[in-house]
Amino acid sequence: MYTGGLEGFHALVFAVLGERLESLRLALFAVALFALVPALWLIAARFLGPPGAAVTVLVAVAWSLPNYFAAVPSWYNLVLAVLGVLALLRYLDTGRRRWIVAAGLCGGLSFLVKSSGLGFLGAALLFLLHDEQSTQATPEDAGELDVRRGAFTLLLLATLLAFGGVATRAEGLLGRAELYHFGLPLAALALALLAREWKTPSLPLAARARRLATRALPLVLGAALALLPFLALYVSAGAVPDLVRGLFVLPARRFEHAALPPPPIHEALYALPLLLLLAWFPARRQRVTIAIVGVMLAAVLVAGERQPVYRAVWTAVQGLPVLLVVLGAWLHANAPLGRDRVEAGAVFLLLGVTAFATLVQLPFAVPVYFCYVAPLVALTGAALAARCERPARPLLGAVALFLLAFAALRLHPGTLSDLGWGFWRAREPRPLALERAGLRVDPDDAEVYEDVVRWIEARGGDFIYAAPDCHELYFLADRQNPTRTLYDFFDEREGRTARILDALAARAVAAVVVNLEPEFSSPIDRELYEALCARYPAAVRFGRFEARSAE
Repeated sequence: MYTGGLEGFHALVFAVLGERLESLRLALFAVALFALVPALWLIAARFLGPPGAAVTVLVAVAWSLPNYFAAVPSWYNLVLAVLGVLALLRYLDTGRRRWIVAAGLCGGLSFLVKSSGLGFLGAALLFLLHDEQSTQATPEDAGELDVRRGAFTLLLLATLLAFGGVATRAEGLLGRAELYHFGLPLAALALALLAREWKTPSLPLAARARRLATRALPLVLGAALALLPFLALYVSAGAVPDLVRGLFVLPARRFEHAALPPPPIHEALYALPLLLLLAWFPARRQRVTIAIVGVMLAAVLVAGERQPVYRAVWTAVQGLPVLLVVLGAWLHANAPLGRDRVEAGAVFLLLGVTAFATLVQLPFAVPVYFCYVAPLVALTGAALAARCERPARPLLGAVALFLLAFAALRLHPGTLSDLGWGFWRAREPRPLALERAGLRVDPDDAEVYEDVVRWIEARGGDFIYAAPDCHELYFLADRQNPTRTLYDFFDEREGRTARILDALAARAVAAVVVNLEPEFSSPIDRELYEALCARYPAAVRFGRFEARSAE
Protein backbone atom coordinates (compact mmCIF):
# COMPACT_ATOMS: atom_id res chain seq x y z
CA MET A 1 0.00 0.00 0.00
CA TYR A 2 2.97 2.32 0.61
CA THR A 3 6.21 2.71 -1.31
CA GLY A 4 8.23 0.47 1.01
CA GLY A 5 11.11 2.60 2.21
CA LEU A 6 9.72 3.03 5.73
CA GLU A 7 9.28 -0.73 6.03
CA GLY A 8 13.02 -1.12 5.42
CA PHE A 9 13.71 1.39 8.19
CA HIS A 10 11.31 -0.43 10.51
CA ALA A 11 13.02 -3.73 9.77
CA LEU A 12 16.30 -2.14 10.88
CA VAL A 13 14.61 -0.84 14.04
CA PHE A 14 13.30 -4.33 14.78
CA ALA A 15 16.78 -5.77 14.31
CA VAL A 16 18.22 -3.31 16.83
CA LEU A 17 15.43 -2.89 19.40
CA GLY A 18 13.41 -6.08 19.00
CA GLU A 19 10.23 -6.98 17.13
CA ARG A 20 7.75 -4.99 19.19
CA LEU A 21 5.41 -2.14 18.32
CA GLU A 22 7.07 -0.25 21.15
CA SER A 23 10.32 -0.27 19.15
CA LEU A 24 8.72 1.60 16.25
CA ARG A 25 7.38 4.27 18.58
CA LEU A 26 10.75 4.68 20.26
CA ALA A 27 12.29 5.22 16.82
CA LEU A 28 9.64 7.80 15.94
CA PHE A 29 10.22 9.56 19.28
CA ALA A 30 13.95 9.76 18.54
CA VAL A 31 13.34 11.15 15.05
CA ALA A 32 10.91 13.73 16.41
CA LEU A 33 13.20 14.75 19.27
CA PHE A 34 16.48 14.98 17.36
CA ALA A 35 15.27 15.96 13.86
CA LEU A 36 11.77 17.46 13.83
CA VAL A 37 11.93 19.69 16.92
CA PRO A 38 15.38 21.21 16.14
CA ALA A 39 14.37 21.86 12.53
CA LEU A 40 11.11 23.51 13.62
CA TRP A 41 13.09 25.68 16.02
CA LEU A 42 15.63 26.78 13.42
CA ILE A 43 12.94 27.72 10.93
CA ALA A 44 10.76 29.54 13.45
CA ALA A 45 13.74 31.41 14.96
CA ARG A 46 14.52 32.78 11.51
CA PHE A 47 11.25 34.74 11.57
CA LEU A 48 10.45 35.43 15.23
CA GLY A 49 13.61 35.14 17.30
CA PRO A 50 14.10 32.75 20.25
CA PRO A 51 11.03 33.59 22.40
CA GLY A 52 8.59 33.53 19.48
CA ALA A 53 10.27 30.43 18.07
CA ALA A 54 9.88 28.59 21.37
CA VAL A 55 6.14 29.32 21.44
CA THR A 56 5.74 28.36 17.77
CA VAL A 57 7.47 25.02 18.30
CA LEU A 58 5.33 24.27 21.35
CA VAL A 59 2.15 24.95 19.38
CA ALA A 60 3.42 22.94 16.38
CA VAL A 61 4.25 19.92 18.52
CA ALA A 62 1.12 20.12 20.70
CA TRP A 63 -1.15 19.96 17.64
CA SER A 64 0.70 17.07 16.01
CA LEU A 65 2.48 14.02 17.43
CA PRO A 66 0.91 13.73 20.92
CA ASN A 67 -2.53 13.32 19.35
CA TYR A 68 -1.61 10.11 17.50
CA PHE A 69 1.80 8.84 18.46
CA ALA A 70 1.99 5.84 16.14
CA ALA A 71 4.78 5.18 13.64
CA VAL A 72 2.65 5.82 10.56
CA PRO A 73 4.24 7.05 7.31
CA SER A 74 2.71 10.54 7.35
CA TRP A 75 4.77 11.56 10.41
CA TYR A 76 7.94 10.79 8.49
CA ASN A 77 6.58 12.73 5.49
CA LEU A 78 6.20 15.68 7.85
CA VAL A 79 9.71 15.33 9.28
CA LEU A 80 11.29 15.12 5.83
CA ALA A 81 9.23 18.10 4.57
CA VAL A 82 10.44 20.25 7.48
CA LEU A 83 14.04 19.16 6.89
CA GLY A 84 13.62 19.93 3.18
CA VAL A 85 12.34 23.41 4.02
CA LEU A 86 15.38 23.96 6.23
CA ALA A 87 17.68 22.90 3.37
CA LEU A 88 16.02 25.30 0.90
CA LEU A 89 16.27 28.12 3.43
CA ARG A 90 19.99 27.44 3.63
CA TYR A 91 20.12 27.69 -0.16
CA LEU A 92 18.45 31.10 0.04
CA ASP A 93 21.03 32.27 2.57
CA THR A 94 24.14 30.87 0.89
CA GLY A 95 23.25 30.47 -2.78
CA ARG A 96 24.90 27.03 -2.71
CA ARG A 97 23.03 24.51 -4.83
CA ARG A 98 24.14 21.58 -2.71
CA TRP A 99 21.33 22.58 -0.37
CA ILE A 100 18.87 22.12 -3.24
CA VAL A 101 20.33 18.63 -3.69
CA ALA A 102 19.74 18.01 0.02
CA ALA A 103 16.13 19.17 -0.34
CA GLY A 104 15.67 16.85 -3.32
CA LEU A 105 17.06 13.99 -1.24
CA CYS A 106 14.49 14.77 1.47
CA GLY A 107 11.74 14.73 -1.16
CA GLY A 108 12.94 11.45 -2.62
CA LEU A 109 13.13 9.83 0.81
CA SER A 110 9.67 11.17 1.60
CA PHE A 111 8.31 9.51 -1.54
CA LEU A 112 9.94 6.25 -0.44
CA VAL A 113 7.96 6.54 2.78
CA LYS A 114 4.63 7.28 1.07
CA SER A 115 3.76 8.47 -2.42
CA SER A 116 2.25 11.68 -1.02
CA GLY A 117 5.87 12.75 -0.48
CA LEU A 118 5.74 13.90 -4.10
CA GLY A 119 3.92 16.95 -2.75
CA PHE A 120 7.11 18.32 -1.24
CA LEU A 121 8.91 18.03 -4.58
CA GLY A 122 6.02 19.91 -6.22
CA ALA A 123 6.28 22.65 -3.60
CA ALA A 124 10.06 22.81 -4.06
CA LEU A 125 9.63 23.29 -7.82
CA LEU A 126 7.13 26.05 -7.17
CA PHE A 127 9.63 27.73 -4.84
CA LEU A 128 12.45 27.46 -7.38
CA LEU A 129 10.26 29.10 -10.01
CA HIS A 130 9.60 31.91 -7.54
CA ASP A 131 13.31 32.19 -6.88
CA GLU A 132 14.06 32.38 -10.60
CA GLN A 133 11.53 35.15 -10.98
CA SER A 134 13.08 37.07 -8.08
CA THR A 135 16.61 36.96 -9.51
CA GLN A 136 17.62 40.11 -11.30
CA ALA A 137 18.77 39.84 -14.91
CA THR A 138 22.53 39.52 -15.36
CA PRO A 139 24.53 41.08 -18.22
CA GLU A 140 24.87 37.75 -20.01
CA ASP A 141 21.08 37.41 -19.93
CA ALA A 142 20.63 40.61 -21.93
CA GLY A 143 19.06 40.12 -25.30
CA GLU A 144 16.21 41.05 -27.53
CA LEU A 145 12.89 41.54 -25.75
CA ASP A 146 10.73 38.45 -25.98
CA VAL A 147 7.23 39.41 -27.13
CA ARG A 148 5.92 36.16 -25.66
CA ARG A 149 6.23 37.57 -22.16
CA GLY A 150 5.00 35.06 -19.63
CA ALA A 151 4.93 32.08 -22.01
CA PHE A 152 7.73 30.37 -20.13
CA THR A 153 6.06 30.69 -16.75
CA LEU A 154 2.65 29.82 -18.15
CA LEU A 155 4.07 26.57 -19.45
CA LEU A 156 5.68 25.73 -16.12
CA LEU A 157 2.59 26.67 -14.16
CA ALA A 158 0.47 24.48 -16.41
CA THR A 159 2.83 21.61 -15.59
CA LEU A 160 2.65 22.32 -11.86
CA LEU A 161 -1.11 22.65 -11.89
CA ALA A 162 -1.34 19.39 -13.82
CA PHE A 163 0.84 17.86 -11.11
CA GLY A 164 -1.53 19.18 -8.47
CA GLY A 165 -4.50 17.97 -10.50
CA VAL A 166 -3.12 14.45 -10.64
CA ALA A 167 -2.44 14.58 -6.92
CA THR A 168 -6.00 15.67 -6.17
CA ARG A 169 -7.83 13.65 -8.84
CA ALA A 170 -10.76 11.86 -7.29
CA GLU A 171 -12.45 10.15 -10.20
CA GLY A 172 -14.93 13.00 -10.49
CA LEU A 173 -15.71 12.94 -6.75
CA LEU A 174 -14.11 16.27 -5.84
CA GLY A 175 -16.75 18.51 -4.32
CA ARG A 176 -16.81 22.17 -3.39
CA ALA A 177 -15.26 21.50 0.04
CA GLU A 178 -12.33 19.62 -1.51
CA LEU A 179 -11.78 22.31 -4.13
CA TYR A 180 -11.81 24.97 -1.43
CA HIS A 181 -9.45 23.21 1.00
CA PHE A 182 -7.03 21.72 -1.52
CA GLY A 183 -7.52 23.43 -4.89
CA LEU A 184 -7.83 27.08 -3.84
CA PRO A 185 -4.39 27.33 -2.13
CA LEU A 186 -2.60 25.88 -5.17
CA ALA A 187 -4.55 28.15 -7.52
CA ALA A 188 -3.74 31.20 -5.38
CA LEU A 189 -0.01 30.47 -5.52
CA ALA A 190 -0.17 29.92 -9.26
CA LEU A 191 -1.96 33.23 -9.79
CA ALA A 192 0.59 35.00 -7.58
CA LEU A 193 3.41 33.71 -9.77
CA LEU A 194 1.57 34.79 -12.90
CA ALA A 195 1.08 38.27 -11.46
CA ARG A 196 4.78 38.48 -10.61
CA GLU A 197 5.68 37.33 -14.09
CA TRP A 198 4.59 40.67 -15.53
CA LYS A 199 7.14 42.36 -13.26
CA THR A 200 9.97 40.06 -14.39
CA PRO A 201 12.55 41.39 -16.89
CA SER A 202 11.53 40.10 -20.30
CA LEU A 203 14.29 37.74 -21.42
CA PRO A 204 14.60 35.13 -24.18
CA LEU A 205 13.09 31.78 -23.27
CA ALA A 206 16.51 30.15 -23.46
CA ALA A 207 17.83 32.45 -20.74
CA ARG A 208 14.82 31.79 -18.51
CA ALA A 209 15.12 28.06 -19.06
CA ARG A 210 18.83 28.14 -18.24
CA ARG A 211 18.27 30.02 -15.00
CA LEU A 212 15.55 27.63 -13.88
CA ALA A 213 17.49 24.54 -14.95
CA THR A 214 20.42 25.50 -12.74
CA ARG A 215 17.97 25.35 -9.83
CA ALA A 216 15.72 22.44 -10.81
CA LEU A 217 18.41 19.96 -11.87
CA PRO A 218 20.01 19.79 -8.40
CA LEU A 219 16.54 19.04 -6.98
CA VAL A 220 16.08 16.22 -9.49
CA LEU A 221 19.57 14.93 -8.69
CA GLY A 222 18.82 14.81 -4.97
CA ALA A 223 15.55 12.95 -5.52
CA ALA A 224 17.28 10.51 -7.88
CA LEU A 225 19.90 9.69 -5.26
CA ALA A 226 17.09 8.35 -3.07
CA LEU A 227 14.84 6.82 -5.72
CA LEU A 228 17.15 5.10 -8.20
CA PRO A 229 18.67 2.52 -5.80
CA PHE A 230 15.17 1.62 -4.64
CA LEU A 231 13.89 1.38 -8.21
CA ALA A 232 16.86 -0.84 -9.11
CA LEU A 233 15.60 -3.42 -6.61
CA TYR A 234 12.26 -3.59 -8.41
CA VAL A 235 13.92 -3.71 -11.82
CA SER A 236 16.16 -6.58 -10.75
CA ALA A 237 13.13 -8.48 -9.43
CA GLY A 238 11.03 -7.78 -12.54
CA ALA A 239 8.47 -6.10 -10.27
CA VAL A 240 8.17 -2.63 -11.79
CA PRO A 241 4.56 -3.30 -12.96
CA ASP A 242 3.66 -4.24 -9.37
CA LEU A 243 5.25 -1.02 -8.13
CA VAL A 244 3.37 1.16 -10.61
CA ARG A 245 0.08 -0.62 -9.92
CA GLY A 246 0.50 -0.35 -6.17
CA LEU A 247 1.45 3.33 -6.15
CA PHE A 248 -0.66 4.83 -8.89
CA VAL A 249 -3.51 2.45 -9.79
CA LEU A 250 -4.79 0.83 -6.61
CA PRO A 251 -4.94 4.05 -4.55
CA ALA A 252 -7.85 5.21 -6.71
CA ARG A 253 -9.96 2.59 -4.94
CA ARG A 254 -9.61 4.53 -1.70
CA PHE A 255 -12.18 6.99 -3.01
CA GLU A 256 -14.78 4.23 -2.90
CA HIS A 257 -13.94 2.73 0.50
CA ALA A 258 -11.78 5.15 2.51
CA ALA A 259 -13.07 8.61 1.65
CA LEU A 260 -14.21 11.40 3.96
CA PRO A 261 -14.78 14.99 2.83
CA PRO A 262 -13.21 17.95 4.67
CA PRO A 263 -15.40 20.39 6.64
CA PRO A 264 -17.88 22.31 4.47
CA ILE A 265 -16.86 25.79 3.38
CA HIS A 266 -19.13 27.62 5.82
CA GLU A 267 -17.48 25.79 8.75
CA ALA A 268 -13.97 26.28 7.36
CA LEU A 269 -14.59 30.03 7.35
CA TYR A 270 -14.74 29.97 11.17
CA ALA A 271 -11.04 30.77 10.88
CA LEU A 272 -11.72 34.08 9.13
CA PRO A 273 -12.52 36.12 12.30
CA LEU A 274 -9.34 34.82 13.92
CA LEU A 275 -7.27 35.84 10.90
CA LEU A 276 -8.90 39.29 10.71
CA LEU A 277 -8.32 39.78 14.41
CA LEU A 278 -4.62 39.04 14.04
CA ALA A 279 -4.27 41.18 10.93
CA TRP A 280 -5.93 44.40 12.09
CA PHE A 281 -6.11 44.38 15.85
CA PRO A 282 -4.37 47.49 17.33
CA ALA A 283 -1.63 46.26 19.62
CA ARG A 284 -1.81 49.23 21.96
CA ARG A 285 -5.17 48.27 23.45
CA GLN A 286 -3.85 46.02 26.18
CA ARG A 287 -7.12 45.84 28.13
CA VAL A 288 -8.99 44.55 25.12
CA THR A 289 -6.20 42.01 24.59
CA ILE A 290 -6.60 40.76 28.14
CA ALA A 291 -10.36 40.47 27.64
CA ILE A 292 -9.87 38.47 24.43
CA VAL A 293 -7.45 36.15 26.24
CA GLY A 294 -10.07 35.57 28.92
CA VAL A 295 -12.76 34.76 26.37
CA MET A 296 -10.44 32.34 24.55
CA LEU A 297 -9.46 30.50 27.72
CA ALA A 298 -13.11 30.30 28.76
CA ALA A 299 -13.82 28.67 25.39
CA VAL A 300 -11.18 26.07 26.18
CA LEU A 301 -12.72 25.32 29.56
CA VAL A 302 -16.29 24.98 28.32
CA ALA A 303 -15.34 23.03 25.20
CA GLY A 304 -15.34 19.85 27.25
CA GLU A 305 -19.06 20.17 27.89
CA ARG A 306 -20.12 22.21 24.87
CA GLN A 307 -19.36 20.12 21.81
CA PRO A 308 -20.35 22.91 19.36
CA VAL A 309 -17.67 25.13 20.93
CA TYR A 310 -15.08 22.36 20.57
CA ARG A 311 -16.11 21.80 16.97
CA ALA A 312 -15.99 25.51 16.15
CA VAL A 313 -12.46 25.83 17.55
CA TRP A 314 -11.25 22.75 15.68
CA THR A 315 -12.73 23.74 12.32
CA ALA A 316 -11.37 27.28 12.73
CA VAL A 317 -7.85 25.93 13.16
CA GLN A 318 -8.33 23.35 10.41
CA GLY A 319 -9.44 26.15 8.07
CA LEU A 320 -6.35 28.28 8.70
CA PRO A 321 -4.13 26.74 5.95
CA VAL A 322 -6.41 27.95 3.15
CA LEU A 323 -6.70 31.49 4.49
CA LEU A 324 -3.01 31.78 5.32
CA VAL A 325 -1.90 30.57 1.89
CA VAL A 326 -4.39 32.80 0.05
CA LEU A 327 -3.37 35.81 2.16
CA GLY A 328 0.31 35.09 1.59
CA ALA A 329 -0.21 34.65 -2.15
CA TRP A 330 -2.03 38.00 -2.32
CA LEU A 331 0.79 39.75 -0.46
CA HIS A 332 3.36 38.23 -2.85
CA ALA A 333 1.40 39.17 -5.94
CA ASN A 334 1.35 42.83 -4.83
CA ALA A 335 4.90 43.10 -3.49
CA PRO A 336 7.74 44.69 -5.53
CA LEU A 337 9.66 41.99 -7.39
CA GLY A 338 13.18 42.79 -6.30
CA ARG A 339 12.41 43.65 -2.69
CA ASP A 340 13.88 41.42 0.02
CA ARG A 341 14.32 38.37 -2.21
CA VAL A 342 15.58 36.07 0.56
CA GLU A 343 12.85 36.71 3.10
CA ALA A 344 10.10 36.81 0.46
CA GLY A 345 11.37 33.48 -0.87
CA ALA A 346 11.38 31.99 2.62
CA VAL A 347 7.74 32.90 3.16
CA PHE A 348 6.71 31.68 -0.30
CA LEU A 349 8.49 28.39 0.36
CA LEU A 350 6.41 27.78 3.50
CA LEU A 351 3.23 28.76 1.67
CA GLY A 352 3.92 26.21 -1.08
CA VAL A 353 4.95 23.38 1.23
CA THR A 354 1.87 23.94 3.40
CA ALA A 355 -0.46 24.02 0.37
CA PHE A 356 0.91 20.75 -1.01
CA ALA A 357 1.10 19.11 2.43
CA THR A 358 -2.65 19.55 2.94
CA LEU A 359 -3.16 17.05 0.10
CA VAL A 360 -2.38 14.27 2.58
CA GLN A 361 -6.01 14.74 3.69
CA LEU A 362 -7.29 13.54 0.31
CA PRO A 363 -9.44 11.52 0.05
CA PHE A 364 -9.71 10.78 3.78
CA ALA A 365 -9.99 14.07 5.65
CA VAL A 366 -10.48 12.53 9.08
CA PRO A 367 -9.49 15.18 11.66
CA VAL A 368 -6.28 13.45 12.77
CA TYR A 369 -4.89 13.92 9.26
CA PHE A 370 -4.77 17.66 9.92
CA CYS A 371 -2.22 16.90 12.65
CA TYR A 372 0.23 15.85 9.92
CA VAL A 373 0.02 19.41 8.53
CA ALA A 374 -0.34 21.45 11.74
CA PRO A 375 3.39 22.16 12.31
CA LEU A 376 3.72 23.58 8.79
CA VAL A 377 0.65 25.74 9.40
CA ALA A 378 2.24 27.05 12.61
CA LEU A 379 5.45 27.92 10.76
CA THR A 380 3.54 29.62 7.96
CA GLY A 381 1.51 31.67 10.44
CA ALA A 382 4.71 32.69 12.23
CA ALA A 383 6.37 33.71 8.95
CA LEU A 384 3.42 35.86 7.88
CA ALA A 385 3.10 37.44 11.33
CA ALA A 386 6.78 38.37 11.29
CA ARG A 387 6.34 40.24 8.00
CA CYS A 388 3.54 42.40 9.33
CA GLU A 389 4.65 45.97 9.85
CA ARG A 390 2.96 46.31 13.24
CA PRO A 391 2.19 42.82 14.58
CA ALA A 392 -0.04 42.77 17.64
CA ARG A 393 2.42 40.76 19.70
CA PRO A 394 0.31 40.57 22.88
CA LEU A 395 -2.58 39.19 20.86
CA LEU A 396 -0.30 36.77 19.00
CA GLY A 397 0.89 35.51 22.36
CA ALA A 398 -2.72 35.18 23.53
CA VAL A 399 -3.66 33.11 20.48
CA ALA A 400 -0.62 30.87 21.03
CA LEU A 401 -1.56 30.40 24.70
CA PHE A 402 -5.10 29.56 23.66
CA LEU A 403 -3.94 26.96 21.13
CA LEU A 404 -1.60 25.37 23.67
CA ALA A 405 -4.31 25.23 26.32
CA PHE A 406 -6.85 23.77 23.90
CA ALA A 407 -4.40 21.06 22.81
CA ALA A 408 -3.39 20.17 26.37
CA LEU A 409 -6.88 20.22 27.91
CA ARG A 410 -9.14 19.14 25.06
CA LEU A 411 -7.11 17.23 22.46
CA HIS A 412 -4.54 15.16 24.34
CA PRO A 413 -6.86 13.72 27.04
CA GLY A 414 -9.55 12.80 24.49
CA THR A 415 -9.94 9.69 22.38
CA LEU A 416 -8.46 9.38 18.91
CA SER A 417 -11.78 8.40 17.36
CA ASP A 418 -13.39 11.60 18.71
CA LEU A 419 -10.51 13.95 17.84
CA GLY A 420 -11.87 16.93 15.95
CA TRP A 421 -15.50 15.92 16.51
CA GLY A 422 -15.90 16.51 20.24
CA PHE A 423 -14.32 15.93 23.62
CA TRP A 424 -14.83 12.71 25.53
CA ARG A 425 -12.10 11.85 27.98
CA ALA A 426 -10.25 8.64 27.19
CA ARG A 427 -10.25 5.85 29.74
CA GLU A 428 -7.06 5.01 31.58
CA PRO A 429 -5.16 2.56 29.34
CA ARG A 430 -3.58 -0.64 30.52
CA PRO A 431 -0.64 -2.67 29.17
CA LEU A 432 -1.39 -4.98 26.27
CA ALA A 433 0.00 -8.25 27.62
CA LEU A 434 1.40 -9.53 24.33
CA GLU A 435 5.08 -10.12 23.65
CA ARG A 436 5.09 -8.11 20.42
CA ALA A 437 3.20 -5.08 21.75
CA GLY A 438 4.82 -3.14 24.60
CA LEU A 439 1.96 -0.63 24.46
CA ARG A 440 -0.78 0.60 26.76
CA VAL A 441 -4.22 0.55 25.13
CA ASP A 442 -7.91 0.86 25.95
CA PRO A 443 -8.87 -1.89 28.44
CA ASP A 444 -11.57 -3.34 26.16
CA ASP A 445 -9.16 -3.48 23.21
CA ALA A 446 -6.52 -5.11 25.41
CA GLU A 447 -8.92 -7.86 26.45
CA VAL A 448 -10.08 -8.58 22.91
CA TYR A 449 -6.59 -8.72 21.36
CA GLU A 450 -5.13 -10.79 24.20
CA ASP A 451 -7.92 -13.36 23.89
CA VAL A 452 -7.85 -13.67 20.10
CA VAL A 453 -4.03 -13.82 19.90
CA ARG A 454 -3.86 -16.53 22.56
CA TRP A 455 -6.53 -18.45 20.66
CA ILE A 456 -4.42 -18.20 17.49
CA GLU A 457 -1.26 -19.29 19.32
CA ALA A 458 -3.06 -22.35 20.67
CA ARG A 459 -3.81 -23.49 17.10
CA GLY A 460 -0.13 -23.62 16.09
CA GLY A 461 1.16 -23.35 12.54
CA ASP A 462 2.99 -20.58 10.73
CA PHE A 463 0.02 -19.11 8.85
CA ILE A 464 -3.43 -17.74 9.63
CA TYR A 465 -5.94 -15.88 7.49
CA ALA A 466 -7.38 -12.65 8.99
CA ALA A 467 -9.81 -10.40 7.09
CA PRO A 468 -11.16 -7.90 6.33
CA ASP A 469 -8.74 -5.16 7.44
CA CYS A 470 -7.26 -6.79 10.53
CA HIS A 471 -3.67 -7.29 9.41
CA GLU A 472 -2.41 -6.32 12.88
CA LEU A 473 -3.28 -9.86 13.98
CA TYR A 474 -0.54 -11.31 11.78
CA PHE A 475 2.06 -9.25 13.60
CA LEU A 476 0.73 -9.57 17.14
CA ALA A 477 0.34 -13.35 16.82
CA ASP A 478 3.64 -13.76 14.92
CA ARG A 479 1.94 -15.49 12.01
CA GLN A 480 2.32 -15.11 8.25
CA ASN A 481 -0.29 -14.05 5.73
CA PRO A 482 -1.03 -16.62 2.98
CA THR A 483 -2.13 -13.79 0.65
CA ARG A 484 -0.68 -10.39 -0.30
CA THR A 485 -3.66 -8.52 1.12
CA LEU A 486 -3.57 -5.84 3.82
CA TYR A 487 -6.77 -3.92 3.07
CA ASP A 488 -9.32 -6.09 1.32
CA PHE A 489 -10.79 -3.36 -0.89
CA PHE A 490 -7.53 -3.43 -2.89
CA ASP A 491 -8.18 -7.03 -4.03
CA GLU A 492 -9.45 -7.91 -7.47
CA ARG A 493 -13.00 -9.18 -7.01
CA GLU A 494 -13.12 -11.65 -9.87
CA GLY A 495 -12.18 -15.15 -8.72
CA ARG A 496 -11.19 -13.86 -5.27
CA THR A 497 -12.87 -16.62 -3.22
CA ALA A 498 -11.18 -19.37 -5.22
CA ARG A 499 -7.77 -17.67 -4.94
CA ILE A 500 -8.06 -17.33 -1.17
CA LEU A 501 -9.23 -20.90 -0.65
CA ASP A 502 -6.37 -22.20 -2.81
CA ALA A 503 -3.88 -20.17 -0.76
CA LEU A 504 -5.31 -21.54 2.49
CA ALA A 505 -5.01 -25.10 1.21
CA ALA A 506 -1.47 -24.58 -0.11
CA ARG A 507 -0.29 -23.25 3.29
CA ALA A 508 -2.31 -25.72 5.38
CA VAL A 509 -3.89 -22.84 7.29
CA ALA A 510 -5.56 -24.18 10.44
CA ALA A 511 -7.24 -21.01 11.70
CA VAL A 512 -9.00 -17.97 10.27
CA VAL A 513 -10.26 -14.78 11.91
CA VAL A 514 -13.10 -12.75 10.44
CA ASN A 515 -13.41 -9.06 11.34
CA LEU A 516 -17.12 -8.40 11.56
CA GLU A 517 -16.68 -4.61 11.79
CA PRO A 518 -14.03 -3.56 9.24
CA GLU A 519 -13.03 0.10 9.29
CA PHE A 520 -12.62 0.67 5.54
CA SER A 521 -13.42 -2.39 3.43
CA SER A 522 -16.90 -3.80 3.03
CA PRO A 523 -17.92 -6.75 5.23
CA ILE A 524 -16.60 -10.10 4.10
CA ASP A 525 -18.19 -11.46 0.92
CA ARG A 526 -21.05 -13.83 1.64
CA GLU A 527 -19.64 -16.45 -0.75
CA LEU A 528 -16.21 -16.38 0.91
CA TYR A 529 -17.69 -16.36 4.40
CA GLU A 530 -19.84 -19.43 3.71
CA ALA A 531 -16.86 -21.26 2.23
CA LEU A 532 -14.77 -20.46 5.33
CA CYS A 533 -17.59 -21.63 7.61
CA ALA A 534 -17.77 -24.92 5.74
CA ARG A 535 -14.01 -25.47 5.96
CA TYR A 536 -13.64 -24.16 9.53
CA PRO A 537 -16.91 -25.02 11.32
CA ALA A 538 -15.79 -24.39 14.94
CA ALA A 539 -16.29 -20.73 15.86
CA VAL A 540 -15.72 -18.51 18.89
CA ARG A 541 -16.38 -14.76 19.21
CA PHE A 542 -13.89 -12.21 20.60
CA GLY A 543 -15.39 -8.75 20.40
CA ARG A 544 -15.60 -7.83 16.73
CA PHE A 545 -13.54 -10.89 15.72
CA GLU A 546 -14.99 -14.28 14.85
CA ALA A 547 -12.26 -16.93 15.11
CA ARG A 548 -12.82 -20.19 13.25
CA SER A 549 -10.96 -23.51 13.11
CA ALA A 550 -11.55 -27.01 11.82
CA GLU A 551 -12.21 -28.33 15.33
